[in-house]
Amino acid sequence: MRSFKKVALLSVATLFTLALVACGSSSSTSSPDYKLKDVSFPLKDKVSLKIVTSSSTLAPEDPNNKLIYKRLEKDTNVHIDWTNYTNDYAEKRNLDISSGDLPDVFWNAAASDVDLMSWAEDGVIVPVEDLIKDYMPNLQKVLDENSEYKSMVTAPDGHIYSLPWIEELGAGKKSIHSVNDMAFINQEWLDKLGLKMPTTTDELITVLKAFKEKDLNGNGKADEIPISFIN
Repeated sequence: MRSFKKVALLSVATLFTLALVACGSSSSTSSPDYKLKDVSFPLKDKVSLKIVTSSSTLAPEDPNNKLIYKRLEKDTNVHIDWTNYTNDYAEKRNLDISSGDLPDVFWNAAASDVDLMSWAEDGVIVPVEDLIKDYMPNLQKVLDENSEYKSMVTAPDGHIYSLPWIEELGAGKKSIHSVNDMAFINQEWLDKLGLKMPTTTDELITVLKAFKEKDLNGNGKADEIPISFIN
């Protein structure tokens, strides 16, 4: 069976909508059924959802300390009680499931096809194809227009249990989402040095050498780091 896991192609606000509609499972530890209909943000009364996720040890221990989630809580009036595992994620996730300590959502679940089918059979997760149809018109349009994508995300029992990451790259294709492998350059430093945006490798080397040697932070030291990346 082809992979139907990956991470979600959706905004976090849409994730909140799906969770609000789907919450109220048989688990005693997930959030209560708020019985919300025709959800629009911000909600009149604040509600909370429980989400399990994983992140780098370099990231804030509590995802709510990230600016993006502060903004989303303000814009949606939905508070997230995060369980954030920074190591041994799969093992800890599976222990939660075995104990019945279930959240409303597994965000970036790192689940295999076998995991998803097993969880579905045990009632740990619910199908999301109707939620996609009702609340995710952009993703539904993609699936309607690309039968191969729908096939890839559909389980053998005919249901969809996890939201896909879809990249349309290559000859005759274009990306349908914004990837994070983009290069950025400090325009303020270029302006300060009177340099133009580099367009060749040699020009880039000249710019990075100037960044390193010209004390752009004004502390009297050549301690600027001209280039950095996260693999």
